[in-house]
Amino acid sequence: MNSLRFRIEHEDDGASELFLAVEFQGFSGASSCYLDRVSLLEAANRFAIYPIPADRSVRIEGGYFTQDMQGLAQTHLHVSAFPADGLGKVGLRVNLAVPIDEGVSIYKASLACEFSVSYEQLNDLSQGLVALAERRSDEYSLHL
Repeated sequence: MNSLRFRIEHEDDGASELFLAVEFQGFSGASSCYLDRVSLLEAANRFAIYPIPADRSVRIEGGYFTQDMQGLAQTHLHVSAFPADGLGKVGLRVNLAVPIDEGVSIYKASLACEFSVSYEQLNDLSQGLVALAERRSDEYSLHL
């Protein structure tokens, strides 16, 4: 089955670990990242924007930060929406990667997929992610 399956675990300090498992056309992968509740909620609401901007600002992503905390040195989970054409089609890009801990990990794995979705599916994704951020649900699935 082609799907994105999100799960969340909330920490006492306000952070949450967001897990994502993807199955699409025989490919599958899973990863997670830590996000604070406010950032997750803001990102979740952006998936309901119409029309989707072309700059890929509609996204959720997390991983290991750079030393100066100005960006990500490693992206472990990335989901972004973008206009796929001028006729209202929308794309959804998912990148998942295993964290690389220098001196500890000896393997690397990643998965990148792009899906065609409708604005209705993006709105559903937005609502599902909002429910996760607001602790109204611990799991959400988007079937593609």
